[in-house]
Amino acid sequence: MLLCSILSPLGLYLFENNGYIIAYAITLALLSLGKPSPDRMVRLMRLKGEERERVIRIKTREE
Repeated sequence: MLLCSILSPLGLYLFENNGYIIAYAITLALLSLGKPSPDRMVRLMRLKGEERERVIRIKTREE
């Protein structure tokens, strides 16, 4: 993903092809969808007790 996010703008700059804009937009969308939310982290890692509360506090601090 990182390589794609670097090559897409570079390709647009060098070749001026609009396909690179679409590739960059898709990369950004996939990266934003792949970001784990605190709720998802708690569920997938099966956190309990103090660890769970720490992750939940991260959620409330961001909002």
